[in-house]
Amino acid sequence: MTRSRNRGRSLEELERDRWPAPPTDATRLVATAHALRRRPIDELTVEDLRLLIGQDIGLPYNHLGHFRLATGLRRALAAASGARVVVVSSSAQSKTANVLFAVEADKRWAADGIRVNALHPGGILTNLSRHMDPEVLERRTVDRTKPTKTPQQGAATSVLLATSPLLEGVGGRYFEDCNEAETAQDTQPYQAGSVSGVTSYALDPEAAARLWEVSLDAARR
Repeated sequence: MTRSRNRGRSLEELERDRWPAPPTDATRLVATAHALRRRPIDELTVEDLRLLIGQDIGLPYNHLGHFRLATGLRRALAAASGARVVVVSSSAQSKTANVLFAVEADKRWAADGIRVNALHPGGILTNLSRHMDPEVLERRTVDRTKPTKTPQQGAATSVLLATSPLLEGVGGRYFEDCNEAETAQDTQPYQAGSVSGVTSYALDPEAAARLWEVSLDAARR
């Protein structure tokens, strides 16, 4: 059915159906997505978010995969009575989506006894970096103003959120270094390994609600 309906149609015509008021070519579409990535997420519209989910290659595995897994397990989590969901985030746009997911999921699921928090584990030296260019890895290590962690140190905040009785009934928050993160200046320039805290737009409840609806739509495709 879909193939016969699309036979003979140009890529531009198909894009026009998919994106409201789309750019005239793929180059402008990508340029628009890059421009949107530089805007605070709380200023993005639902259509902006839909476009970004279609263009950001990190969103499917950094956010949507986690979203589908967690929402698919909701009934089992509720049946467990007192379940916790720990979302590992860090920096960059698709990782900000992880924090917004934690905010909205906690709001929606707290009544079922499910609490959701997000965290930044810190910079950790593991075998994941074994394929990186040695010079690039060395430069990143030298440029860091925060010390690099061992795997055990990097796992500490995750274990705390999953098991500590001190966090009973706590949700919708962002943690780092085994403490709740302070709100950082939204205009603070990002530099890998040097920025602490969480920006206010990453915890914005309205942005979290909008992203949830867009994620539901994307997950159904």
